[in-house]
Amino acid sequence: MKSKYKLSKVADRWGIYSVFLAIGELNGFKFGTIKEKFHYGINCWLNNTLHNLDLNLEEDRKEAYENI
Repeated sequence: MKSKYKLSKVADRWGIYSVFLAIGELNGFKFGTIKEKFHYGINCWLNNTLHNLDLNLEEDRKEAYENI
């Protein structure tokens, strides 16, 4: 599966690694190894997975901007 976005054009190897770690954390991966979080982040990126939000709650509405 391929993403339509090209991170390699805007970041080096470590920058891309950090992006996938951040994506994994934002999507709910809190416990496990760094390698597992990295792979989880890649899967979320490829599947365009967003973290779950309940827009009836004010806190979640504020977090919605992370998905935009």
